[in-house]
This record gives sequence, structure tokens and C-alpha cells, in this order.
Amino acid sequence: MSLGEKYIPDIYEIDDIDKCIAEYPPYYERSFTKRYCVEFNKENLNLDTCISMYSSKLCMIFLAEGHSIIQEGKSIKQFDFKVGKEDRLANSTGGKYKKKAQRLQRDSVICFIETTDGNKYPVKAGIKGRLIDINPAVVKNPSISIEKHKSTGYIALIHPENFRSPPEEVLSGLLTKNDYENVLSSCQNYKTE
Repeated sequence: MSLGEKYIPDIYEIDDIDKCIAEYPPYYERSFTKRYCVEFNKENLNLDTCISMYSSKLCMIFLAEGHSIIQEGKSIKQFDFKVGKEDRLANSTGGKYKKKAQRLQRDSVICFIETTDGNKYPVKAGIKGRLIDINPAVVKNPSISIEKHKSTGYIALIHPENFRSPPEEVLSGLLTKNDYENVLSSCQNYKTE
């Protein structure tokens, strides 16, 4: 090989490239630690949320597969971000630790979801932290929170209070994917596909 030439490595053939691609998890499963919150469910009302933590410890709050809206195939009319005296859409963040952001407890309501049949469902934070942002896509098109509840249909971004702790500690008290799947399969309130 001369001085100006670049080395090009051999390309290895993969017997079943389609199978390899199909088994490769999508980005929202590779880059995030997911946990599920079912502690706010009532007898015939599932308020399941998925808390998806990125490597930077920023957490996205989604509706989980077992949420009553998804399970019952309901349509969302709108999100109501006025919770008591707080307007979550008017949340102001600034500074390194987002000290101006609205503080949330595990049981704090982020918003209410109003379905076309007139029911209202609270969406709770599930973790303690500061509200960073509300997903503008959900405000414009509420149905995206159902259609893309595993990727871009997140409802809110939360900066966890104990973000310096390991992910297991930040997400303590929440169910792993396997535990959540066991809950889904064993509970009669959930429909399994």
C-alpha cells in the first residue's frame, strides 16, 4: 500500500442480514432505561405510565401499554395542563439545575387527559423531580401519545431530583419491563395481545 492509499477492510458476509436487522432493537430501547409505574391504579382504572430515562438521566413520561385509554381503544380529545394553581405549559426553566422549574413529587399530576367520551384521566409523574418541558407535539396532536407511546409520544420531560444517583436508585420503586409484563399477563384488568 502506498502512502496516499487508504486501507479498506474486507466486508464480511452475513448469512441472514434480515434476521440481524429485525432482532436489533430500535433506538428507544437501546438508549433508555425503562421502568413502569402502576401504583396509582384504581380498581377498574389503569393509569400506567412508562418512565424512560436517557443516559443523561433526563426522564420522559409516556402512557404505558396497560393504560386504560390504550387498553380500551379510546380517542383523546385534549390534554389539560392546568393542575390546581399551576399551569404546566407556563413552566419556566433556567440555569444548570433548572431551579425555576416546577417541582414534582411522585404523585404530582402533570396533566389530565380528556377522552372523546368525556372521561378525564390524570397523568402522574411517577418520580420526584423538576418539570423541564411538555412535549409540544402532544399539545398540537394529542393522539400521538397513543399512536407513538413508545417513541415520540412522550408527555413530559422530568429532571430527577436525585440525578447524581445511579439509574437504579433514581427509578427505585418502579417495575422493570419483565415485572410489568408479568403484571399485564396476570391481571384481569389488562387485555393482552
